[in-house]
Amino acid sequence: MARKCELRSQKTANGILGSSVAMSCTRTPLYQPSITPVSDREYVLDTTYVTTFDYLGDGNLCRLTIDPGFRYDGASVPRLLWSISGIRPDGLNRAASLVHDYIYVNKGHIHFKQVELCWHGEWCSGQNIQISRSRCDRIFLEQLKEAGVKWVPRNLAYTAVRAAGWFLWMQKKRK
Repeated sequence: MARKCELRSQKTANGILGSSVAMSCTRTPLYQPSITPVSDREYVLDTTYVTTFDYLGDGNLCRLTIDPGFRYDGASVPRLLWSISGIRPDGLNRAASLVHDYIYVNKGHIHFKQVELCWHGEWCSGQNIQISRSRCDRIFLEQLKEAGVKWVPRNLAYTAVRAAGWFLWMQKKRK
């Protein structure tokens, strides 16, 4: 469990807290979540899932915890395109899709109880974060690469979320 840290820092140009201190927080390797299909197009997370990623695109790490019971659709790829794209809802993209869907469902507003930030080399809690849709899509691309998804399907998936993701982002936030 991370301790609550006092986040005293200058704000970056976009108004989000940043740090220029070298980080010693460890980045956990991406691993595939344990999921159970609950319908033809929906999965439920079986166990707590924890992942780390650069949430601002500038080296600032966060550790996101997604609780069991979270429902998501995996990769929203039409079944017809599975063989063409190589992307399946339950394939190598499971972890990236889980994180992407979690951020989308929350419109990028991540509650402090779900996230810890690397601050002066320590994991610290007590700070809500905001992740933009474009950054969320970029995290998806980075995690697809880390999961071993090949260049063409990875970039097809990224292009699809950039082109059509705005529609899902604009939908009502789940409670």
